[in-house]
Amino acid sequence: SDINLCDSITVGETDGVGVGYGVVISALSGAIKAGVNDTQVKLPIGTSTAADFGGIVVRTDTGHTDANNKTFVAKEEIATVLRAKRVGGRIWVKAQGAITTGGDLYWVIADDAGAELTAGGFTGSSVTNKTVKLADVKVVAGAAKGGLALIELGVEAVASAES
Repeated sequence: SDINLCDSITVGETDGVGVGYGVVISALSGAIKAGVNDTQVKLPIGTSTAADFGGIVVRTDTGHTDANNKTFVAKEEIATVLRAKRVGGRIWVKAQGAITTGGDLYWVIADDAGAELTAGGFTGSSVTNKTVKLADVKVVAGAAKGGLALIELGVEAVASAES
């Protein structure tokens, strides 16, 4: 439901932000109306931490597809994000490395050409200085590298609300 989502402006990325990528959400200064497009999203950088993880970009009908069939939200357009710290939600993401059902999920914070990792993506194993382990995330259905994994955000928030 929309209660789990927020709309944010994509900034700082020449080629936009890929759909299914984890992003950092921050306040956008100068917003005309608080609560309406007053946040911005960016891909993580090498110093990002798990606490910086804001959520995952969702594909909407305003998204784009490039010549390589990769979907993205263009620079300075509105990205819809399934937030990590809201009510929770499930989303399919492309595994940049094998992801195991019930296992840990790592957010890629820096590109690594050798391991074929791209900042913002997800993998099931740690790569020093390139990934951070996410908390409050459950891998519902794992996938081999290149496949689609189903993950659930806000696991702790949902569990404590049901208790």
